[in-house]
Amino acid sequence: ERLARTLIERHPTILGRWQGQLVLDREASFVRGDRLAQIVFRQEIGGVRVEGARFDFHIGQGNLISFGATRLAPASIDATPVLRAEDARRSLLAYLEAQDDTALEDKHAPELVIVPYDPRGRGDQAWDGARGAGIAHRLAWKITLHVEGEEQTWVGKIDAKTGEVIALYDDTHYDAVRGGVFPISPDGNCANDGCEVAGFPMPFTDVSEAGGADVFVGDFGLYECATIGSDIRTNLFGKYFNINDSCGAVNQSTVCDEDLDLGLSAGANCAVQPGASAGNTSASRSLYYSINRVAQKGRFYLPANTWLQGRVQANSNVNSTCNASWSGQVNMYREGSGCGNTSNINGVVTHEWGHGFDQNDGGGYDATSEAYADTVAMFETRESCVGRGFYADGRTCSAYGDTCATCTGIRDHDWTKRQSNTPATPTNFTQPRCGGGSGPCGRQVHCEAYVIVESMFDLATRDLPAMGMDQDTAWQLAERLWYESRQGSGGPIYNCSLPNADSCGTTGWYHRLRLADDDDGNLNNGTPHAAAIFAAFDRHDIACGNASSPENQNTGACPTLAKPIVSARALTNAVELSWDPVPNAGSYIIHRADIGCDRGHTPLARIDAPTTTYNDDEVINDFTVYYRVQAFGTNDACSGPVSECIDAAPQPFAGKVRFDQATYGCSNTITLRVTDANVGQPSISVRVWSLSEPLAETVVLSETAPDSGRYSGTIVTTSGAPANGDGLLSIANGDTLNVEYVDADDGAGGVNQVRLDDALGDCVFPIISNVREQSVSGTQATVLWNTDEASDTVLLWGETTPPSNTKTGPLNTTSHQVPLTGLQECTIYYYAAQSTDAAGNIALDDNAGRYYYFETLGNFGDGLQPCRAGQAAFDESVYSCNDTATFRVTDLDLNTDTGAIETHALIITSTTDLAGETVLVTETGANTSKFTGSIATSGAAPVGGDGVLQLRNGDTITVTYRDTNDGTGAPAINFATAIADCGAPGISDLRVDTITDQRATVRWTTAEPSSTVIDWGPTPALGQTVTDATLKTGHAILLNQFTDCDEIYFRVRGTDAYGNELIASNGGQPFRFSLGTIPGLYYRATFENGPSGWTLGGEWQVARRRGFRVIRRRPTTTTRCSATTSRARAPCRAATSRPARSSRRRPCSTPRHGRTPSCSSSAACACIRRTRRRSGSSRARAIRSSAATARRSSRTTSRCSRRSSRVWSMANRKCASSSARARTRRCKRAAGPSTTSSSRTARFPTTAPAPIAALCPRSRARRARSTTTRAARPGSP
Repeated sequence: ERLARTLIERHPTILGRWQGQLVLDREASFVRGDRLAQIVFRQEIGGVRVEGARFDFHIGQGNLISFGATRLAPASIDATPVLRAEDARRSLLAYLEAQDDTALEDKHAPELVIVPYDPRGRGDQAWDGARGAGIAHRLAWKITLHVEGEEQTWVGKIDAKTGEVIALYDDTHYDAVRGGVFPISPDGNCANDGCEVAGFPMPFTDVSEAGGADVFVGDFGLYECATIGSDIRTNLFGKYFNINDSCGAVNQSTVCDEDLDLGLSAGANCAVQPGASAGNTSASRSLYYSINRVAQKGRFYLPANTWLQGRVQANSNVNSTCNASWSGQVNMYREGSGCGNTSNINGVVTHEWGHGFDQNDGGGYDATSEAYADTVAMFETRESCVGRGFYADGRTCSAYGDTCATCTGIRDHDWTKRQSNTPATPTNFTQPRCGGGSGPCGRQVHCEAYVIVESMFDLATRDLPAMGMDQDTAWQLAERLWYESRQGSGGPIYNCSLPNADSCGTTGWYHRLRLADDDDGNLNNGTPHAAAIFAAFDRHDIACGNASSPENQNTGACPTLAKPIVSARALTNAVELSWDPVPNAGSYIIHRADIGCDRGHTPLARIDAPTTTYNDDEVINDFTVYYRVQAFGTNDACSGPVSECIDAAPQPFAGKVRFDQATYGCSNTITLRVTDANVGQPSISVRVWSLSEPLAETVVLSETAPDSGRYSGTIVTTSGAPANGDGLLSIANGDTLNVEYVDADDGAGGVNQVRLDDALGDCVFPIISNVREQSVSGTQATVLWNTDEASDTVLLWGETTPPSNTKTGPLNTTSHQVPLTGLQECTIYYYAAQSTDAAGNIALDDNAGRYYYFETLGNFGDGLQPCRAGQAAFDESVYSCNDTATFRVTDLDLNTDTGAIETHALIITSTTDLAGETVLVTETGANTSKFTGSIATSGAAPVGGDGVLQLRNGDTITVTYRDTNDGTGAPAINFATAIADCGAPGISDLRVDTITDQRATVRWTTAEPSSTVIDWGPTPALGQTVTDATLKTGHAILLNQFTDCDEIYFRVRGTDAYGNELIASNGGQPFRFSLGTIPGLYYRATFENGPSGWTLGGEWQVARRRGFRVIRRRPTTTTRCSATTSRARAPCRAATSRPARSSRRRPCSTPRHGRTPSCSSSAACACIRRTRRRSGSSRARAIRSSAATARRSSRTTSRCSRRSSRVWSMANRKCASSSARARTRRCKRAAGPSTTSSSRTARFPTTAPAPIAALCPRSRARRARSTTTRAARPGSP
């Protein structure tokens, strides 16, 4: 970076003067060993990026071999927006005519960008104006919107100065009218990989054992498990991709030591095999396999790319047809409307992943991204027809009028297979056939892809083979050069101003391929394959230079590297590769394919010479894989030809014997299995023994299918005495069981290898406990129980005994739960719990033959409640001592006559009235089974039979219902209780705080929620009341209608929710407190009300109440506003002031040094401009006199403050007694809230006979010094 910046600074005439506008793009920049590096600068102005503007420097073998700029131009645009982002969004919505109910969401936060554009408005044509003026700029807000339920992602760019919508486009990368299925295609051409193939691996998928944590398998789906027979499960939620199938979730399982085979297709779209999960469709499996393989290739070439290491969601069976898209997720559509299911089409899947790769390769999208995505698909399938089988009805691609001859996919990039039989160029194809868009030529992006992808196809299939290279090596070389040039790729793939085009820019693929191909750090002398690259691009009129140019010649310093001679040996779940050493080789790359030799290969590893072996040790047995090995020189730009393709199919040659369970009971059937692919016999024998029977029994196993290599046989356990040769295996609880198989040939040179496995005897039944039901309603309930060991879950249930229904729940658990639905109201259900452990031991809990039971609830008008199990209830939880308690009982058994309204007697008691009263409850209507009644309450002494329930505060009130039949024939007693609240709310912590010169707050706390009432007035007669009916425990009332030093009398009241009232007073008399005052000389004025601002007259007009500041000015005539002071009101009058010596703001305060109070924002002070004293003027004399008076007042006040009963009287100019204070002087009234810090608190004990009076403070001088009234800061009260 430093060297690149130095180069720019030293050569401003050639490279430009960018004045700090170039910012290093760390994602697009890279260093690849000692061979190649790329430095990319992006243009930013005022922190706002210029879209697409970049400056590239390429370093090869330590030399600067190329540099260039894209969409880079000097800009002096102001990067400060006039419009806010929300205003730009509204402009965009108005432009879209979006309705209020349109569900629009922002996919990304609004971004401020600078948009380069052609000032002529003819961006698809070559610039014909003045040099350096071909790019202008606009500041714009970039808004990205998504409509809920739709696929499109709409990007709008709105001029941040004017609000004009300058661009609107769909940024979702998808292909209209496309489709596919299986390894390559679902077109039925099985010979060409167009049919479903069983047993393909699910790379890097998730696997969990027995409900444990997920682990990720390797690239061929092999997993390991710990316990034979345990549950193994996958959701296709893999390490790099997770499937989201709209047909449902993927949730497939098997048992440990068996393949987790997701099976074959059962039909189109959502069709699945019987027993399969809803998301286990052919679409989800094919999508998962194809996208993982292409991404694996990307990780090999760009190992540091973080996006490739992350997880992407892949959506299959999206509920639409004839399409696929990339929107941050891969979206694949269903079969229909003449199109295939695009999840099943390899070319479509890899195309859409290619868009994501393009977006996240560090350089942003290439133009056009469709060419990028088509190239990915082409290399993966090695077919010119991208997405073969998309048109399921046999149609071929239209190619924008140059019709495809045989391709049933979305585009065919072999120009010999289209109607014109002519290579596509910008002149003969793009200009006449492609409509408007955002490609390099300003045309439609899919259409413009033809020119560049045809060049790549020609390179691989025409021009590299023309050099004498074999076809397989040509494919591999073209793919490698392209993938190695992807990091930091972005911008136009070639330059275009119709009808002209070339690839002389630094972002073009022609240039980037040559960078990847270069072997000596000098592009001027050509590269090892420069002539082929030039020929491929020149055929389509997008090369740079001409065929005779030195830079387009095949030159290089690479040594000759021979084709490796490779051999492969298939092992168990592995293939061992070896090859002869290649002279001059520094390393070898191993390539593997799953589909066939002529399909795309995934590079697995780079092996440094002199090693010439590689063990691919995670391959599925019985699955054929294909390998090639390629030699590279010590300079990895030097590559030799790929080896001949060699295939191998791993087999289970290494014999394996297994018990089918981890534990067995004492009367179970044991199944024994052996896998051995090279036995060649229809049966084999194994030996099995236990601690209880140490002399082994021999068990014969038969092959499950001819030539399958899989064998199975059984033996039964018994707790009886052992008898060798009886065909039974005697075991006891805790025994270890053993089986032995002798493998005559393990396929790797080993003979007579002993294979063993073991299991455990478990003859103890699970113990069932805590059987119960919960969440019983009218139609559903849940039954639960626990066991002391993991076991299955079986519920026996029904309306009779023994119950006849069976429902199962979770497997291998100790906490069992079975939900029941579809039940009938007011019905009794009986049940028993059954659990079987892994050893086959069955436990049953049926409540000693009586069975457990529950009754569903019924609705009698007040919601669901018990039916035959009678239930009593109060209508309220609390009643007072002067109240009416109401209650009810509901019981289906009390409804003996469905045609009549019936009655029943209940007993109601209290803690005080233990004998209680008998109350008749009456049915609310015929056949309702709901009975209600009531009784009056009283605080008097109990009187039996008076029909009144006597209470005291805190009593428990109880209603008792004796139920003769609880639904099972048994009697029962049901209670309901309420509480008596006869006490008034207790009042505590009564206090008066924030006492100022004109307001105070009275606060108190109550023991329970109650209302807030304060009676107050200037005399003990009170006369005014403030009420807050809200029930709360913390109470506060602000009183603000006072004058300085007023005496205030008050008492407080509160009433709780039950009507109990408490009055807090001073021994029957009101409490009393006094207001404070603001000492010293101060000013007040009342300003206008309303939101229109304060009109002060003269030269000031304040728009909003934001406070005031003093600004240093030259002498000027100023309006002085009238203000209430310690003297009489004076009219406004003009005065001339000289400039203030300091612009420092000072709040309103006691005048000093002959100055009037300074201007600040407070309602308690007049806004007065600071007036300078002028020598000889009467105004100056008046100010000095006022200041002197204030100083005398302050000194005298200080003297008075030392006398506890006397204060300074301004009117009489002497100390006066505090009792005569109101007569001699009233504290001046303030127009707004005082901000004095002398706020005080007076506390009143609610039980004391006299309050603590809060009088004006005695220490006036000390208070004057510490509590000078200051104007509030802007924004404060």
